[in-house]
Amino acid sequence: MPDNSLPDEIISEILSPALKVSDDIFSDTSNVSPFSQYLESTSAYLLVSKSWLRVATPLLYHVVILRSKAQAKALSHVLSKNQELGQFIKKLRVEGGYGPPMFTILQLSPNITDLVISFEIWSTDNTSGLCKGLGLVNPTRVILRDLDCKRTKNKMVADLENALIKAIARWDRLLTFGLPYLPGDYYSQRSSRIIEALGKAQRLQTVHVRYTSVNWIFSVLKDRCPLQAIWIQPAVPEAYLKYSGIANDAALKALVKMRRMPLEEDSRKASYSNKDSDLPEIAPSLNPSFVPMSEASNEDKDTVWKRILYFAMSVSELEQNPRATKLLPRLPILLVSKTFKRLALPHLYVHTMLKNARAVSAFLTVLCSNPSLGPQVRSISGDEVQSYSAFTNLDHAEVVSILSRTTGLVRFAGWSAEYMDEENGYMAESTIHWDAFEAVAKSSGATLREFSKRIDIVLCRTGSPAVLDNFTQLRSLDWKCPIAFECEPKVVAYSGFPQLEELRIWEADSSFLTVLTMMKLESIRLLFIFDGVEASEKLLEMHGSKLTQLRMESSTVDTLNANIFTLCSNLESLSLKAYVDVPYGRHFNSIDSVPSLLKICITLKEYRRKKERRAFPWESLFSEFETRCFPNLREIQINSCEWPTSEREISKSRWVTWAEVLLKDNVNLTDASGKKWRPRLKLK
Repeated sequence: MPDNSLPDEIISEILSPALKVSDDIFSDTSNVSPFSQYLESTSAYLLVSKSWLRVATPLLYHVVILRSKAQAKALSHVLSKNQELGQFIKKLRVEGGYGPPMFTILQLSPNITDLVISFEIWSTDNTSGLCKGLGLVNPTRVILRDLDCKRTKNKMVADLENALIKAIARWDRLLTFGLPYLPGDYYSQRSSRIIEALGKAQRLQTVHVRYTSVNWIFSVLKDRCPLQAIWIQPAVPEAYLKYSGIANDAALKALVKMRRMPLEEDSRKASYSNKDSDLPEIAPSLNPSFVPMSEASNEDKDTVWKRILYFAMSVSELEQNPRATKLLPRLPILLVSKTFKRLALPHLYVHTMLKNARAVSAFLTVLCSNPSLGPQVRSISGDEVQSYSAFTNLDHAEVVSILSRTTGLVRFAGWSAEYMDEENGYMAESTIHWDAFEAVAKSSGATLREFSKRIDIVLCRTGSPAVLDNFTQLRSLDWKCPIAFECEPKVVAYSGFPQLEELRIWEADSSFLTVLTMMKLESIRLLFIFDGVEASEKLLEMHGSKLTQLRMESSTVDTLNANIFTLCSNLESLSLKAYVDVPYGRHFNSIDSVPSLLKICITLKEYRRKKERRAFPWESLFSEFETRCFPNLREIQINSCEWPTSEREISKSRWVTWAEVLLKDNVNLTDASGKKWRPRLKLK
């Protein structure tokens, strides 16, 4: 059989980017470690094949990050069994003390050039191995990490501080040092002792400091070390050089280096220049007098230019996101020629955003001047940060006129699902009157697929449900209207909303829910019932079995006579929102098994200041919750969940305890961003 495996050199080139740890992340001294993200371990690449194991092992050991005692013990054991692996370690970041194994690690890693040491060490930790091992390595760069406030001060930290000062005197290759300290720190004695030791060693060439410490550290080291650069971190405005006094000292100014903090204007220019740089270079024409499509018919020319302008006007991007902002200016394209104006005008207005009353008037003027333009408009949206005040002078008759002319609308959008956690945020949205909604139904009812605009009933308190019959293609509806409907069977069409798949009820009269119970709604799959809307149990009885996604208030679930999973037996996702009290565990216990449920999401609105208080209310839920009712459940997402970022916090976290219990049943507990807990290596 022929050998089809890749050469090791090519495998190395493939794996190097995946296994690489950027130097910015490695040397990060933030209070929260950048390595506390609980992502998939890069060591998984070693399990792909024997060739990947062989090639990736040296790459994996090039940069080593230790964040727990178990990791340190495991690494010391591996290095003791195979001492050649220690030769590969070039960079080592130690985020704790981790006991005697650290001595073995440092002893068997003679080629370390970069070392990160943390003083975030508690009295229960052990720095003996680290203290003894510092003299066994000879790094060229050392970076210290410490907390900005409430810095630890105990025997373990004191021992490490003394060992570091002794090691600095012996490290004859040390050229670069990173200091996280400020001159006014409560424990400034620690930083003063370390800087004094660096001055006595007289070898330092580069130092990384906080921006307020530049003058202080320079005054200590300038006559004692051959300084070549003082790097300021993190980035600060260039104006800092002026008001900090650095600009007045020529010697200091020559040494100071920093990454320039980009201004918002520069960021915009950079985004445009990056887009230009992505474009391919076009060779100059061999015939400068050549005119494209000179012999083509006008119809063919229009067809080609329309397609070109479709992309130039970012139509596809706006179709995906009508509120997209990072787009090149589109209006100048219309100024190129009369032909471009004629062909590009429909593209300019095909997805229209109306930010204020003046924009509404201007849009109506355009539609009146170009009658053929109205049927080509596909979506009308409001700005995502629009406020009611921007439309105080709105002429609602103009809105009705616009909607009567735009007969091919597919989307009429206000605030939608992305704002569902805003506290009555949709109330700031501008409104249309009921007669404008009737105009949409009449002109675009057969084409409209998405509607999420807020409707005001100032001029009309009651309405006929017959208007809903016009929306034969509607897929997504965000209902934000308190109008009352007649609920007589003769005026409610059983076949209403035949294509409706997603229904979000932000604000509604109870009669609207009654109307919905009288409809078939055969396509409904998603139902969100927001705060303040009284859910109709009859609505869930009628349509619950069709739903795959349901979101409602926890207090509303309490009022139901039947179990929520009895009413909605095919749910794949259930989201509950609570204000103060955590939902009861019994909400999630079904008499029958619910094999369809994959995810549960719980949002608690009340903010609790202390982390332990944020976790405490959930004890009862997890003690009552039974995963046996949901054999295919894979995720429980809780917005209050906060994953710990250090070994000490992990040992105390109730969230970790609950996550590991759930993992036994193959259920992931995730935080607000969807980040799940990944079990860590443990000591045996």
